[in-house]
Amino acid sequence: MIPKPGEIHAYVLSADDAESINRRRVDAFHSRIKNKMTGAIVHVGSSVSPLDVFPIIVIKIIDAIDDASVVNGRVILDGTDVLWVTDVPMGTTDADEDITWNIIEPSKWFKYSYMNDPPA
Repeated sequence: MIPKPGEIHAYVLSADDAESINRRRVDAFHSRIKNKMTGAIVHVGSSVSPLDVFPIIVIKIIDAIDDASVVNGRVILDGTDVLWVTDVPMGTTDADEDITWNIIEPSKWFKYSYMNDPPA
């Protein structure tokens, strides 16, 4: 499956992704700028963990290879910020080309239909 720019899929956070997001959010929380009316936007949102799954908007196709495409994209987080990811390979999928929840690979994107909820 070769993605197209603008498509929304699923992205699995790695430990490095989660650490970076949480660090930015903690830094923003402790900064004095959050209490000023400057118009500056700070990183605010829920804490994240490795293997958390968030929507990714495909921005650019780096390598268009069926079932192995590499993309750049914006991961939409639960907060005011996003995670910009580059050179992200496609992860393992099942026969239906939906995410295989028992084979979650960090820092990969997955074709995913948001019509089907992941298991709890």
